[in-house]
Amino acid sequence: MAYLSRRISDIAPGLLPGWSGARLRELFLTQPNAHSFIERWRSKFMPEVTLAPLQVVTFLNEFLATHQLVDNYFESLTIFGASRRKRGELGDIQVSRPLGSSSSWCLMFTTEGSGEFNCIRQTFVSSPGDMLLLAPGALYEFRRHHEDALWESYWFYSKPPEAVMNRLNWSELGPYIYHQRVPVGEIQRIKHIFQQMFELESPTEDLSQAIVENLVEQIFLWSFQYAHRSGGAILDSRVKTALSFISDHLYEDFTIEDVASASGLSRARLSKLFKAYTGRSILQWRDERRMSDACHALAQDNASVQAVAHVVGYDDPLYFSRKFTQIVGVSPRHYQRARQRPSAEE
Repeated sequence: MAYLSRRISDIAPGLLPGWSGARLRELFLTQPNAHSFIERWRSKFMPEVTLAPLQVVTFLNEFLATHQLVDNYFESLTIFGASRRKRGELGDIQVSRPLGSSSSWCLMFTTEGSGEFNCIRQTFVSSPGDMLLLAPGALYEFRRHHEDALWESYWFYSKPPEAVMNRLNWSELGPYIYHQRVPVGEIQRIKHIFQQMFELESPTEDLSQAIVENLVEQIFLWSFQYAHRSGGAILDSRVKTALSFISDHLYEDFTIEDVASASGLSRARLSKLFKAYTGRSILQWRDERRMSDACHALAQDNASVQAVAHVVGYDDPLYFSRKFTQIVGVSPRHYQRARQRPSAEE
């Protein structure tokens, strides 16, 4: 992640210099596509290096894109940075992390240019002032938008207190992905809070981490204020109960009556409230999350469509394929082929 911080990189000084070559090699070799990456580039390095200048950038970008599974190395820290992606330059990659983040929340704040996010439900193009929040379990697929030569974003990965996240009132873009617009007059406030993080000399030390966590909480609380001003509402407790029931039984067969019973509402009342808060029907919301999880699974080596269908709750792989194509926009096999080779920006 710190590799992408072109302008400000407080993670690299705090983490990577202390890593041995063996640990860096271990991180690389645990990536799902590491060995296919090695085979693809082996001929350019043996018996001697034969890379043209443009191939060097392509090689490094593909190397960065290969690093999809990194959570275990940073899970105890709140980490942050700034990424500046320019067309055709080092770091201009599509981030594709099939397992997303298992435990942390990732906030991405666009400050210049535009980024493109696959939210399953839609493709979202961010502009300066857009905040996207990827909850644990979200699909991590984003890149610089192809129509813009630049995308700069500030970001952090954190595990904010439950009391803070219970206030979440952002709009939902797709499974596990939320959005809030920062008013034009407030963009500098948020940038200033990030700047205070960047100014810390040792961001991984205990006291610095406490300061970072406080600053992260400030960003969340200001964002909740912005959402409140624009009509955002904290989730109704009965809808929250319904969401928890669906999540707990995501791959099982259940009826809308089962969900309504768990939430203490009639079917009609729950359906109306649910759609008002999420923008989706109960079964649409469930199916989107199933397909998001299917995307995670399909990006892994040797995952068959039939096996993935079964894992996410479908006994009939053909029905699963139709549903996947309807929601994601491509067939499972097409999605799988496209994601099993890390993508550097064209």
